[in-house]
Amino acid sequence: SRMVQLAGFRDHSVFFNDPATYQPPPQQPPPPTPEEQYIQIQGQKMQNDAQNDAKKLELEREKMLRTDDREKDRIESQVELQLAELQAKYNTTIDGAAIRGMMERDREAIRQQAAIAQTQIAKQTLPNA
Repeated sequence: SRMVQLAGFRDHSVFFNDPATYQPPPQQPPPPTPEEQYIQIQGQKMQNDAQNDAKKLELEREKMLRTDDREKDRIESQVELQLAELQAKYNTTIDGAAIRGMMERDREAIRQQAAIAQTQIAKQTLPNA
């Protein structure tokens, strides 16, 4: 502390602490044992695998829905074409709106079922849901 005063500093407590008030830093917890590390890694691996499986299932479901929508669009266009051919061939009017309404009703029912399934999958993939 005398050196600090000779260097021109009046308050030596800025540079030195009182040893009586020293508190040692808290002890670090012991590192995990290899067995504990292995268990922790295996748990993380299982969790990651479960998430990957859920994502794969979701992707498959999306692919199936898109394929189904594409097929329904193809069928709708065929129905429209056949309606036009029948109207031209027999010189009559066919209620295409009723047919389109039935197809759209079926499509909406499938969308609702898909939304319910997606909600159930989301609940299953969330921990403690």
